Amino acid sequence: MPALLRYTDRVAYVMDREMVVITPKEVIIKDSEGRVVKREPQRITWSLEDAEKGGFEHFMLKEIHEAPQAIHETLLGRLANLEVDGFLSEGVTSVKLVACGTSYHAALVGKYIIEEIARIPASAELASEYRYSQGATERPLVLLISQSGETADTLGAAREAHRRGCKTLAISNVIGSSLSREVDKTIYTRAGIEIGVAATKTFIAELVVLYLIALKLGQDRGTLGYDELDRLKDQLRSLPRAAQYVLNKADEIRALAAKYGRDTKDMFYIGRHANYPVAMEGALKIKEISYIHAEAYAAGELKHGPLALLTSSTPVIAIVAQDPTYEKMRSNVGEVSARGSPVLAIGTEGDKELPKFVDDVIEIPSIPWIFSPVPVSVALQLFAYEAARMRDCPIDKPRNLAKSVTVE
Repeated sequence: MPALLRYTDRVAYVMDREMVVITPKEVIIKDSEGRVVKREPQRITWSLEDAEKGGFEHFMLKEIHEAPQAIHETLLGRLANLEVDGFLSEGVTSVKLVACGTSYHAALVGKYIIEEIARIPASAELASEYRYSQGATERPLVLLISQSGETADTLGAAREAHRRGCKTLAISNVIGSSLSREVDKTIYTRAGIEIGVAATKTFIAELVVLYLIALKLGQDRGTLGYDELDRLKDQLRSLPRAAQYVLNKADEIRALAAKYGRDTKDMFYIGRHANYPVAMEGALKIKEISYIHAEAYAAGELKHGPLALLTSSTPVIAIVAQDPTYEKMRSNVGEVSARGSPVLAIGTEGDKELPKFVDDVIEIPSIPWIFSPVPVSVALQLFAYEAARMRDCPIDKPRNLAKSVTVE
């Protein structure tokens, strides 16, 4: 759609095994038997302005700064009564989250969110692997996540989930996408158009939908009391401010990107619990757009090999939010520092101890730890962007990558 917004805000989607006859006077859709298909066009809410940089140097930077609005729009009208696009959780005893790339990292965060809030067993799996694994006898709710809704492996996973007799629920940012036609229900993020190849605000919006799903599951299963549910809702409403808190530190993050990313060849990201997959996403971002080789590890795994690679020229980005793993993370940071690697920590405001153990800190606001992946992700996105800009990389169009991966 972005290429056509200059000319129209209406679109008629073409389904599988259909053809289109276009003449100067009309557009006719036919099925594989040649029969005319009547389909009313849908109106697109994106504007031409959404597909422009709006004064920012790159689309990616604009889209990072749109995270607070994406959070607000995704929550709008859904939070008060947890009416999430017709999603019903009756009979759900376990959840399988399936996705690729950045959306897979959202799925991994979602596993922790759902287990923590709803107390339901959850697991995450790559779509490209799920399709070729043997399904268990249980029938979990299969939650498929795809920004575009066109990712080939995720579409294949949706079909496989149906073959196994599972209920399917999709999270997507694009109305009318192929994925929405393969699943039982779709919950749309409302992040708006995203031009940059590296996903930023759409990743944040996916996390927000996962929080909503967890609250809905917890409410329906009775694992959340009324007071706890109201408290979590209020905390969700504060997430746009939490994201903006980090965006207000853009100058500070730019300086740290210059210090740690300008001439670096290798980098490590570490985290624990819900912030371990956030570390994975941070490493992916910096690989995608700055071409720095980066690896992410669950912090407890460093001693099982990666410590051998640490030197004074391999920075470590450590997510040390004040959560149940805080003391363990502090210990892991000590292991890194003992090997001479510089450590940049993402920590919680007001933490007076953390600066004593690391070289530099990017602060996130003091919010309940289960929601920390949102501001941490914004910080890591800005850090990757600034490192790539200093290295003069083609940020919006990284080499060898595409916005939607429509091949297996």
